[in-house]
Amino acid sequence: LAEGIDLPGGLCEHVIITRLPFPSPDDALLSARSHWVAERGGNPFIEIVVHETAQRLVHAAGRLLRHEDDHGTITVLDRRLQNKGYGKALLRALPLFRGQKAGLLVPLHPLCESPGS
Repeated sequence: LAEGIDLPGGLCEHVIITRLPFPSPDDALLSARSHWVAERGGNPFIEIVVHETAQRLVHAAGRLLRHEDDHGTITVLDRRLQNKGYGKALLRALPLFRGQKAGLLVPLHPLCESPGS
């Protein structure tokens, strides 16, 4: 529901992002751009994939706040936001919401753990 839905005010007070919105690796344009960056000695994952993921994450978070007086909670369940080096870059891409402290990330225990995890 991160794309194309508009539920202002009390209709949406909690946005749950289950997975980081990485672009599809099968995307032909992404593949061509990645090849171009790699040929020039760059890192396609950081320069293209993380950048596009950050834009999509901002868009998904924006589903919560449609107007200045909207409020609520954004929960990202994907552990890669905390466990991977690019997680900090993705967090920095999010706007600083009113009432939020810069860099605040509170680790949450999983809602449900599978046996043996």
